[in-house]
Amino acid sequence: MKQEKLKSAILIFKNSLTSIKKLNRYDELLFIKGRIEICNKNKAKALAFKNLLISIEADSTANALNSEIQEFDYLFN
Repeated sequence: MKQEKLKSAILIFKNSLTSIKKLNRYDELLFIKGRIEICNKNKAKALAFKNLLISIEADSTANALNSEIQEFDYLFN
């Protein structure tokens, strides 16, 4: 993924954080923060958000984030 697209995705994700917080959707908040870390090419932090999702028993959301981590694994090299 090109750097411009990554920056654009980060901006979109960050803009959605306020709405997600207002809705008290902490599972989605952690998911979006994990996506931001994928775009920042930080696999360790993305995996930390996945583990937080598991700890709050948001298993399907954790699985979705894990799928994205695997899909964009090439960014972490």
